[in-house]
Amino acid sequence: MELSKGIALFVGWLSGALVGIGAILYACGYLLSTAQLHLLGLSGLVNYGQERYVEEGGRFLVDVLGLLGEILLNLLISAGFVALLVLLVLAPLGYFMRRRLGAARARWHARLAQLRQSGRARALVFAALLVLLLVGSEDPQSLNAPLQISNLLFVQEQAAAGSLSALLLSGDSVRLKAIFANSLLMLLKAVVLLLLAWRVAAPWRWRLLLSAPFVLIALLYTVLLPMLYGVLQRQIRLPVISLDTTTAWPGSGAEKLFLLNRTERDFVLWDAHARRVLWLPVGAVRSAQIRQVETLFADRTATPTRGTPCNQCP
Repeated sequence: MELSKGIALFVGWLSGALVGIGAILYACGYLLSTAQLHLLGLSGLVNYGQERYVEEGGRFLVDVLGLLGEILLNLLISAGFVALLVLLVLAPLGYFMRRRLGAARARWHARLAQLRQSGRARALVFAALLVLLLVGSEDPQSLNAPLQISNLLFVQEQAAAGSLSALLLSGDSVRLKAIFANSLLMLLKAVVLLLLAWRVAAPWRWRLLLSAPFVLIALLYTVLLPMLYGVLQRQIRLPVISLDTTTAWPGSGAEKLFLLNRTERDFVLWDAHARRVLWLPVGAVRSAQIRQVETLFADRTATPTRGTPCNQCP
C-alpha cells in the first residue's frame, strides 16, 4: 500500500510538472511566434497550431540557456581576472599598511554595527538597489524598438543602412545576437536586484509593496524576452515548395513559393517575386515537393553581379 501510494503521488507530481512545463513552453512559443508574424506583417493571416507553439517555446528555452551559459562563463572569466589582478596589486600593499589601517578598520566595523542595529543600513542598501534598478535599466522605448517593426515582407523601399530593419533583412546574426544578449542581461540584472531587494526588505512590514517596482521590471523583461527572440534571434528560414495542382490558380506561374504554414484545410504560401500571400485548398493539390530551405529575405538582400540583368533593382 505504501509503495503504491508513493508511486501515485510521484505520478501526480510528475503530471503536474509536465503540465506546468508545457504551459511555459506554449506561452513562450506563442509570444515569439506572434512577434515574428507581426514583424512580417502576417498577424491575423497565419495561425499556428499548439504543437508549433510548444516546439518554438522549446527552441527558445534551449537557445536562451545556451546564450546564458556563454554570458555567465564570460562574466566568470572576467571576474576571475579582475580578482587576480587586485590580489597581485593590493596584497603587497596591504601587507605594509595593515597596521596603519587596523584602527580605521575597527572604527568602520563599529560604525557598521551601529547602522545594522538602527536599521539605517538596510534602508541605505535598499535605496541603492532601487537607484540601480531605475538608472541602470534600459529605456523601455529602446527595448521595445524591435517590436515596433512590422510589415517587413511588404515594405517596398530600401531600409536605411545600419538600421534595425536593415540588420533583419540582411540577417546580420552577430549584431542581432548582441542586441538580444543585452536584453537578456537586463533581465538577469532585474532578477538579481529583485532577489537582493526581497532579502534586504525581509524584516519590514511593507516588504511586498516596496519590492513591487523590482517585480514589475523583472516581469516586463520576462514577457518581452521571448518576443524579442522571435524578432532578433529566430532566423526566418522557410521551405521553398513546388505544387502540382488540379486547377490553375494565381500562384501557378510563381518563380518561388515559400511555405508559411500548412493546415488541414489549406496551404499558406508567400510569393517572393510578387510579394503576396496565397491560400490554396488542400483538395486542389495533387502533390507537393520541398526543394530546399532558404532565408525568407534572401532575394531582398542579394546584390546582382556585374553584367547580370536584375529586374528588381532600383
